[in-house]
Amino acid sequence: MKSARLQLSPEFPDLIARAGLSQRAFARRAGVSFSTIMGLVHPEIHPGRRGGMQRRTAWLLAKAYAELVGVEPRTHSRP
Repeated sequence: MKSARLQLSPEFPDLIARAGLSQRAFARRAGVSFSTIMGLVHPEIHPGRRGGMQRRTAWLLAKAYAELVGVEPRTHSRP
């Protein structure tokens, strides 16, 4: 069974900016392409993408953000 693609929080651009990075710098830090970030932030202008992201991409973003702001990434899902 294929899992659903995950969506980026609408707060993402503000969270990254408050942490002191541009979206391009955050993409480098997370190990994803800037086009991936742009596709997630602005899905309406990237019709060729399938929408959302795979779990691996979500974990890369979560780990990079956690390191940036000094928190532990969640290692379990919500009940």
